[in-house]
Amino acid sequence: MKLLPGVILVALALSVATAAATRVNSAGSKYFDEADRALRDGQTADSAASVEKGWAAVLAAGPIAPGFLEGVDDASRIFFALGLGLRAEGVYTQAETLTADPGHQLLWLRVQYIHADYFIRHSEYVKAESTLRSCFSAENRTAQKSSLYVAFLQSLAFVREQQGDLDGAEGFYRMTIGYPPPDLPDVARQHFFFGKQPLPFIGEPRLSMAVFCANHGRTKKAEALYREQLAQPSLSGEERLGILQQLTGFLSAHVSKTEALAVEEQIVEFRKTQPLTTPALRDLLAHERYQLANLEVDVGRGDDAKALLESDLRRAELQHGKTSPEYTETLNYLFENRSYARDYDSAEKLALEEVERAEAPGASERIGLVSALFRLADVRGAQGHTEESDALKKRAIEMNRADFPESESTRRFADAEALVRAGKPGEAVRIAREISESAGRPDSVADQFGFHHLAQLMAIMGRRQHKWLLLRYRQPNVAPYRTTLN
Repeated sequence: MKLLPGVILVALALSVATAAATRVNSAGSKYFDEADRALRDGQTADSAASVEKGWAAVLAAGPIAPGFLEGVDDASRIFFALGLGLRAEGVYTQAETLTADPGHQLLWLRVQYIHADYFIRHSEYVKAESTLRSCFSAENRTAQKSSLYVAFLQSLAFVREQQGDLDGAEGFYRMTIGYPPPDLPDVARQHFFFGKQPLPFIGEPRLSMAVFCANHGRTKKAEALYREQLAQPSLSGEERLGILQQLTGFLSAHVSKTEALAVEEQIVEFRKTQPLTTPALRDLLAHERYQLANLEVDVGRGDDAKALLESDLRRAELQHGKTSPEYTETLNYLFENRSYARDYDSAEKLALEEVERAEAPGASERIGLVSALFRLADVRGAQGHTEESDALKKRAIEMNRADFPESESTRRFADAEALVRAGKPGEAVRIAREISESAGRPDSVADQFGFHHLAQLMAIMGRRQHKWLLLRYRQPNVAPYRTTLN
């Protein structure tokens, strides 16, 4: 569904530390869990009371208690979900006051960092910049920079970029060069979004600045930064490979397909030096050869691309057999490459082989047949055989429906969306509550999507009832859905 202008939907705000994988419970965790349950049930007053208890418990335990930062994050998140934005910000202010003692300097910086992150996620860039500059000043008063120093600079650069000051942003990025990547245990939480909410690139300084330069047409600077990073003697083999892959993508998008092809050839040669002792390593090499074949198509070497992947297919047949996953994967790569090259005659033969293999006696996966039919339909459509293409798609859809019948909840979510469009949001929420309360049926991934999609539609149409839906589902370590209307 296309979003209307001015609407940014923030979903699945995951509270996972970038460096520390395990979330630590705070002194208020049990109250925060109660608050979340109350929110899911639409009991906002009970939720507000529980979150206040939880935050009071965190404050009483003090900043050196386990899970303090998690408590700050939980309290702010729930207050914001309740529509209490000022109270959410107040959590950070209280936490900053509590950690203002010089003995808690690093913890104070961590609180400041997640406070700035809060402002950035809500596009409050002036407030974010004020917070970040306060941290920057504190860092500059000490000879030894903290592990957060680069993250502060990269966040400041991002904020200046969002405010249109590209030269100022580049200046902050330049200040990070020469420092190691930031180390953010128990601090940075990776937030995932539906929509176009921009976020800072926090990581290796040269790569962060290279992305900035590439995004703003400063391609020579970006390429120089990628190559400078490649020249660092401390890189491991896998680190070097990762940078080569980023450089390939950059060159392909911004500079030259031919240069990108040359770098991709280096990647393939590196993968070939690794002992192919596991299926995962074989898959990595096969994928890079597929990437190489696509770049060969881009530079007009379509025959070379075809020969490369056909040799891979023959090898897969000889070593693993035609019924093997390796053969199937390579066949798919060759089909995709021939479609990409608009070599539809070759693509048709490959699609027909996929259909024949899927229909052969003993073939166990009907989903493979459905996929093969769709591939063949796409090729026949590209060749101009519209009626045959439509018939193949219809057959595949009917098979899919027979194997995976639509659930009752999916049909009811569709009814609820129709009610929203008809101006009856109250009835739509009633249906959603009935789905939620269905006895003996656990939440499915489809239901999670259904609640979010319905909430998204309500938010776009300005219906306040979307808040109950936004808070309907929460996994462990996953904050409820959030919606911000600009």
